[in-house]
Amino acid sequence: MHLGASGAASSPAHVVAEFRDEDFATWPESLAAIGYAVRGAAYFNLKNGPEAARDFLRAFQFAKSYDKWSAFQRLGDTYWKLLDDEILAEACYRKCMSDFGGGWPGLQARVNLGELLLSQQRYDAALECLSGAPGAGGSWKADLLIGAAKVHIAAGHKREAAAALEQARAVAGLHASQKKECESLLAGLK
Repeated sequence: MHLGASGAASSPAHVVAEFRDEDFATWPESLAAIGYAVRGAAYFNLKNGPEAARDFLRAFQFAKSYDKWSAFQRLGDTYWKLLDDEILAEACYRKCMSDFGGGWPGLQARVNLGELLLSQQRYDAALECLSGAPGAGGSWKADLLIGAAKVHIAAGHKREAAAALEQARAVAGLHASQKKECESLLAGLK
């Protein structure tokens, strides 16, 4: 079976069953990166943190450019969501932001780090993080503004939260789910 086969790609359990003992390091480098990333995602979905972290780190080591930083961003997610290691999660997110800040991996790392910092009640750090991507546009800009609004809400700054939500609602490329979230958060401010 190949990683792209429909059965393996459709179920994390199938991916793990088929490739649990596969040594992707013996594959050509670009395919090894894909193998580790796919198996890492399967382990993540199955809530197996140690195995997901191992595979995302290996994907980072084998991948190039975008895929490299995507794996590192997912490694941060694994440390935070599955391994309860917020220090390593923050380190992964910050490294991803600094080295690949403008594309999906860096922007997703920024959104996730803002959420992590908010959960720690580090409001100033969260706002700094969420406002640190001035060139972000479209739905990314909306995600960053919504994240900032949530920080302002938690910090008791209703006026600033409302302003961020109004800015988010005005973003070109706003998704329907983002618009709904803005409206829900605005309603909660009244």
